[in-house]
Amino acid sequence: MSNIYGRGLRLDIYAKDDEGQAYHFEVERSRERASVKRARFTRAMVDSRLLKRGEDVNKIPDRYTIFITEEDCFHEGLPIYHAEYKITELGNRPLGDGSRMIYVNGEYRNIDTPIGRLMHDFSCKNADVILNPILRERVRVLKETEGGRQEVCQIMENRINEEKIELAKDAIIKGDLTLEQIATVLKLPLAFVQELAKSTSPAYV
Repeated sequence: MSNIYGRGLRLDIYAKDDEGQAYHFEVERSRERASVKRARFTRAMVDSRLLKRGEDVNKIPDRYTIFITEEDCFHEGLPIYHAEYKITELGNRPLGDGSRMIYVNGEYRNIDTPIGRLMHDFSCKNADVILNPILRERVRVLKETEGGRQEVCQIMENRINEEKIELAKDAIIKGDLTLEQIATVLKLPLAFVQELAKSTSPAYV
């Protein structure tokens, strides 16, 4: 998600269900990247994209932001932590704005629970010890077959190209480099950067 006013954001997973409710997942290994301030920023960025121009703000769909963290961010040993806006003067009554924040404790390993089993599987490097049969088979295909390895390579290549495009957009907006310099540094075709500039900044239209 690019942002012409400041920092952009790349989401790990963004999805909507059949009723239009939005789900934003982030998988974070470092405690710094799972900070509450980062959560605030990501929620704001996602919310800014949930309505089209001219739509009534009261029609904004509900949104879940879910951080799956490698460590227990709150050190209480719980599998999940729910965070919602509340009204202090009304006995901490939920505000009810439809935004929900959930931290999932990646250290939780009670395999008698669904979250414990999922966190166990998330940490497995060997497909043979993954408990969920669907996930086990998918990991096996991606890691142990030629077709799976090619698929992973293609995904990584696509992600690198997407990252280059986002960097090019940021550079175009900032205006510190010429289009030729941007194309050279990012190893992108100049004609592509020129077309990207036309769709990114009014100055190139």
